[in-house]
Amino acid sequence: MNENKSSVSGGAELGVAGLVRWRLTHEGARIRRDWVMADFNAAMAFLQEVAGVAEREGHHPDLHLEGYRNVWIEIFTHSTGGITARDLILAQRIDALEHH
Repeated sequence: MNENKSSVSGGAELGVAGLVRWRLTHEGARIRRDWVMADFNAAMAFLQEVAGVAEREGHHPDLHLEGYRNVWIEIFTHSTGGITARDLILAQRIDALEHH
């Protein structure tokens, strides 16, 4: 099986992947991270950066903006209904944007 399509489960994989700020949701089927940005413009700029990463990866997370500066992102692989290696890689790439 292609490693990028293999399913992973449990919180241990998040730690191994260095994703300490992400948490499991939907009974372990998704990963989520929350941010509080300085303002609306900072939130939108960050979401644009994430969109660019997602396009390059060909893997698209669920992006959310609540209030005017509360951002949260959920990642899972729609075709498997769970978390795969591609999700962990995308989360790592999003974390690499960390300057917000």
